[in-house]
Amino acid sequence: MHLFVYIHVIIISFSVLDQVQSFLPQMAHANDELRRKMVTAPAHQFDIENLDNTTEKVIEMNVAIVELSDSDTDEEILTSEDDSESEDDHITGEVTIDNIKFPKQKGEKGKIEILDSKVNE
Repeated sequence: MHLFVYIHVIIISFSVLDQVQSFLPQMAHANDELRRKMVTAPAHQFDIENLDNTTEKVIEMNVAIVELSDSDTDEEILTSEDDSESEDDHITGEVTIDNIKFPKQKGEKGKIEILDSKVNE
């Protein structure tokens, strides 16, 4: 009788783990400092929708979260996407901002845009 042992080795990038471990305490400290400021400062200073001329740096993030139903398999999703694309290809008429469809960029990551001008100039 032969006994075979399979060992799977998982290599974790320790540099990334170290970066995360050092970042989390910094984030906790920043959150504590923000909570202290919110107790004493006026509420409008923390309203992210109202920026004034004193704001130097602004980061805008557009995030979309989509939940797929559990019943769809990857194959079903790909098939349904292909079907919808072929149906949309046959639409005729005026092209507007509402019905224009750009080709999908495979492998393209999100873009980061840096704006040089100050807010509310």
